[in-house]
Amino acid sequence: MPRYRKLKIATAALVVVSGLLASTPSAGAATTVSPVVRIVPAFDKDLPLSGYQWTSGASVNASAAITPSAAWVCTVYASDPGRFANTIDGEGFQTCSGTGWSPQRVRVTLQRYLGLGFWSNLTIVDSGYVYVNAVDRNFIYDCSNLGTQTYRVITDGYAVGGAYHASVQSLNYLTVTC
Repeated sequence: MPRYRKLKIATAALVVVSGLLASTPSAGAATTVSPVVRIVPAFDKDLPLSGYQWTSGASVNASAAITPSAAWVCTVYASDPGRFANTIDGEGFQTCSGTGWSPQRVRVTLQRYLGLGFWSNLTIVDSGYVYVNAVDRNFIYDCSNLGTQTYRVITDGYAVGGAYHASVQSLNYLTVTC
């Protein structure tokens, strides 16, 4: 076999072997896991969705001893949970109009899904009772090293000093790896 042809075959074999080596990760190479970040529509039906309106006449949690002097309407909201670096953030607020709703309060909770319809409270922020027609609270929660979890925001709205109460959940949940 001519020397030129042997050189050509050896070069071709070298190209094939080097191509195989380049496409195969080495044993010591670190594999990177891309973090999961997914918005999931609310699937748990235990609470109404954000934007729920309630009134003095329609509240099932009202005390029989409390009768407001005039009609009022409150709307309670829960933001979708958000992520920045290794934190989860969210906000809840309530607006009331009419007369007789005062004082009002919001309590905003970040929850983590445990499965089978169970949720765990991770952080709670509370406005206390206020005499303004709009009240809000927000939170930032460090989720470092919790792995992949699903989170939601819950807002509890109170009116007439706690005699009336309504809770809502965020429209969407956040599934994320922290």
